[in-house]
Amino acid sequence: MGPTSGGHDAVERVARLLARADLSGLRPGVGGMPTDEYRPEAEDLVQRARRAPLTADDVRQVWAHWFDDALEGHPESELAQLAARITVTAALDGPMKRPQQP
Repeated sequence: MGPTSGGHDAVERVARLLARADLSGLRPGVGGMPTDEYRPEAEDLVQRARRAPLTADDVRQVWAHWFDDALEGHPESELAQLAARITVTAALDGPMKRPQQP
């Protein structure tokens, strides 16, 4: 699937990135935990990344929404790197929407 897939491929790739990062320590795919545990968060992050490059604060906001956890124990640099990887991954599946200039 390509850019017309509605971002499905990007969501799957981002969900895998989130599972590897496992910011909440849920261990997707282990001990009965669903392998797609982070899919809702991936969908939110891909949507945000399509509007503008993600920041560590975007990742924190999504985690606070889904897990009531602002990831305060995670270094800013770790979250910023993850945000950058998600932004690039989302761009692979479709163009980012640029804010319109006034």
